[in-house]
Amino acid sequence: MNTTDLILTGESWTSADMCPLLTGIDAVGSALSGITGDDADAAYKAVFGGVRFELSWSLRNRFTGKPLNGHAQYGKVSFRPRKLTPFLVAHELGHIFSMLYPETLKLLWKGIYLPDGELLTGAIAGVYSRHAGRHAPDNGFQSDDWKAGYKLSSINNESEDFADTFRGFVFNDFADNIAGATLYAWIYNCIKVWLQV
Repeated sequence: MNTTDLILTGESWTSADMCPLLTGIDAVGSALSGITGDDADAAYKAVFGGVRFELSWSLRNRFTGKPLNGHAQYGKVSFRPRKLTPFLVAHELGHIFSMLYPETLKLLWKGIYLPDGELLTGAIAGVYSRHAGRHAPDNGFQSDDWKAGYKLSSINNESEDFADTFRGFVFNDFADNIAGATLYAWIYNCIKVWLQV
């Protein structure tokens, strides 16, 4: 990705922030290109072109006031300086994807089911049940704390669930079991339909 194609705002962007941003963007583009058949830059731009990236020391959770490492709003992703990782970039772009294609969250609410019909993740009796109480690898991820600098969000809602699943798709880091294969197949097929490929 050419940095002149990016819209960067906020604090001064240093190489400590640019490297993980570009690595994350390249990974997202590569994953999408596997579906679209376009090169990675074109695949990324077709979905996320025009997204602004902001660095802000004042990034905080609006409910708790605690510092946030990343936050997505329609058309903009904000990061706390020196807290970026490629995994966080992909996660936040997953939030942007679900804003661009809101049916993603509706489908997640309805649930992702294992081949035997058991709920893997989704709503139970009108309450969202992320991973239906499972932990890695039974939830489809290699680990609940897979890489230094990134772990699965602990927030129990479909938005965080989708962003983590999108990140899993980008880095192809689902567990090597039926739950991981189910998550991968679900998101791959849904992205293919949403992007009309």
